[in-house]
Amino acid sequence: MAKLSGIPISAGIAIGKAFFLNRSQFGPVPRQILADDQVEDEAQRLRDAFADAKAELKAIRERVPAELKDHALIMDSHLMIMSDPKLMGSAVEQVLALRINAEWALEKAVSILEEAFNALDDPYFRERLQDVRLVADRVRGKLMGQKVDFKALGSRAVLLAHDLTPADTVELQVDKIMGFATVQGGKTSHAGILAKSLGIPAVVG
Repeated sequence: MAKLSGIPISAGIAIGKAFFLNRSQFGPVPRQILADDQVEDEAQRLRDAFADAKAELKAIRERVPAELKDHALIMDSHLMIMSDPKLMGSAVEQVLALRINAEWALEKAVSILEEAFNALDDPYFRERLQDVRLVADRVRGKLMGQKVDFKALGSRAVLLAHDLTPADTVELQVDKIMGFATVQGGKTSHAGILAKSLGIPAVVG
């Protein structure tokens, strides 16, 4: 039996069936060079995806229970990122300048921001790069017409995931989570905040 280790962020023991929250099901980012007459429509498709993702996150934000108020604040920051021209504006610019599809343009825009964040000395701000990636994942899901199936968690289980977003904590029905382990994260990550809020065992990293 394989033995895995990580960073303990909330003490305790959880034994139960595992539920894997799989975002990799979205598959690889499609890449396409557009004809001149397709470019503006593609830029609008990207703007619409940002608007749809923002509306969806706002609706989830309104359902956040009082005990997870820290997550509500993080969702507010994600909504701000969605409105910030540094991400959407950069992605639209990639579509218009390079004549590429929206998914590819979004990927390029995130890469540009990654370079800027990684140049910062403060590890807290570097960790916030994950917020940008999570926002981009939500927009990408809208572009590709895909969404994680949270309803598949039918009973209490130990949650396994690459990372957790604040919105996940609302959609996942946290009362069914016995504990969790994530690939990404630290004590100040969303997973860390969730574990402390719920008082359930968790390992990250």
